[in-house]
Amino acid sequence: MFPKTFVYSNYGIACYAKGLLQEGMDNLLKGITFCEKIDPNIWNAFTQFYLGELYFDTGNYEKSKECYAKSIVLMEQNRTMPSWVILNRICLAKAQVMDDERNIDVELLYKYGVDNKVELFSGLMRRSICETLLNIDN
Repeated sequence: MFPKTFVYSNYGIACYAKGLLQEGMDNLLKGITFCEKIDPNIWNAFTQFYLGELYFDTGNYEKSKECYAKSIVLMEQNRTMPSWVILNRICLAKAQVMDDERNIDVELLYKYGVDNKVELFSGLMRRSICETLLNIDN
């Protein structure tokens, strides 16, 4: 069961990256099911994030918010990768804005960008902050 967690999750991420959205969604959901059975919270958090991104890209902002929030909770439970939590908080704000929520703390978004310690996440964080700011007044 343990290898299936990684296979489904990674394959789902690869399908999403290739634009195979339905296949990606199906495999990410299977990966999450296996994650929840064997409890690898960190891998579940990664999978939740990518499922959140997929939902966001398909315009399902409510489900996207749920996935980002779940990823945040899972990572905070493990007290690991604070920059991953920050990335999810930024993406959660992006989804909230697209779902017509307007109670976004813009100063906090800027702080999140500064607090990041993982260079790998910088581009995605900046893009997500910009997308949030561009849509906050629509």
